[in-house]
Amino acid sequence: MRHALTISLLSFGLALTCQAQVPQMSTVQPDSAKVGSVLRVDGRNLGKDRVEKVYLTDHTLDVMVKVLDQTEDSIEFSIPPSAKPGRLQLLVKTAGKQPMLLEQPVYVTVQDYPESDDGILLQRIQQEPTPSRKQVLLEKYAAQYSEGSSIAWVYEQLLPIYRDAKEYQKVIAIGNALLAVDPNNLDAVQDVLRAAEATGATELVRVFSQRAWDIASKAVQTPKPTDPDDLAGWNKLIDFANEVLSYSEFVMATQAANEPDPVKRAALVDALRSRNPNSKFMANTNKQRATDPPPIDPEKAVVLAEQGLVNDPNNENFLLTVADYKFTHEKDFPLVLTYSLRILELMRKKPQPATLSAEEWEKKKARFTGWASYAAGVVYGKQGRYALSDRYLREAVPLIRETPRLLAAAYYYLAYDNYAMAFGELGDKSRAAEAVKYSKLCAAMDSPYRPLARETMESVRIYFNLQ
Repeated sequence: MRHALTISLLSFGLALTCQAQVPQMSTVQPDSAKVGSVLRVDGRNLGKDRVEKVYLTDHTLDVMVKVLDQTEDSIEFSIPPSAKPGRLQLLVKTAGKQPMLLEQPVYVTVQDYPESDDGILLQRIQQEPTPSRKQVLLEKYAAQYSEGSSIAWVYEQLLPIYRDAKEYQKVIAIGNALLAVDPNNLDAVQDVLRAAEATGATELVRVFSQRAWDIASKAVQTPKPTDPDDLAGWNKLIDFANEVLSYSEFVMATQAANEPDPVKRAALVDALRSRNPNSKFMANTNKQRATDPPPIDPEKAVVLAEQGLVNDPNNENFLLTVADYKFTHEKDFPLVLTYSLRILELMRKKPQPATLSAEEWEKKKARFTGWASYAAGVVYGKQGRYALSDRYLREAVPLIRETPRLLAAAYYYLAYDNYAMAFGELGDKSRAAEAVKYSKLCAAMDSPYRPLARETMESVRIYFNLQ
């Protein structure tokens, strides 16, 4: 403990004439609990503008607790797993330009692991060094003790395990359960949103894109800490919250654009507008595309294009209309790939139509070739055919530079393609440098792919020691 900065609240309160401004805790309920339990402390001057952090201390070690709710006269927090059993005193770090640690006249008895099944299992989890065995124990605890006082901590351990393994249904289930006990958990709502997208769960995407925005909007209001040692953590939180805000707005706009029902679409647009009427993605609700959109309802346009292809299978306009629609709605990717490759072949061989000037024809070829190369590259990447994905996306990049939405996605997939080709015993390690290059290009753009690009850069840094 930093004794020089720590002051007894009693002596501090007696010495100051402005005692009303000092955080003062009076009672805590319950005053004896296990790790993971949620406690409520009452008092006055406990708001975020007065109290920056809360600790449990044995006067040798200060353990910061996780604050779940904070008002002027109460603070709710959970006992962290790192808290040692015994009688611990509450300690607060004041907010402001000259923060101080104030010992409070309130004590909590952290119970030792009880000789109960859940207490013994929790102790085994914390002592287990092998990740696979630890996961089994965590899953056992979650299945048997869903009402246990440490269940939130267990969920927090399981969530990244399932996320990294791409077990999306489990991510959704565990993330939902964690949000039930910790409603403002930004990591959990972000993980559930991305898992819902990966599984094509449209209704879950709608619900969690809006919920992610609501939680992130609270997180960005977290006051800036006065202690320089805390600035790095605060900056990381604010950056992450802003990324979640941007991504959730993008998802809401995309859903609105893809919704054929005008009533449902209006509701989705209102959901975005009510949260941020100035969102940079508001224009996306009008279904902007890399190519000229059909002048009629997209559903009718696709039907007409499919009928037209029966008698005119090499009509590039029909091919693009169908491929673009299915690509945007994430339907029938094999057909998207077939039509994209056919468009590319047509653009190479087809002569200039008499109805177009040379300049108009060159612009159309560039637009159609750019989109088709991009779509083919993305589909190949989703299929794990990374060399082909890399080839087509490299061809697409110079043709889609005026479409930032597609360009950012192309950079991301190129980064991942090259990372995947560099990985493994038979991998081409020179590809790692390409993965870094495209990750940086993607991360430099303001798009929903920025956090994914940063994850790829971090993976390259870890496995290939490249910056």
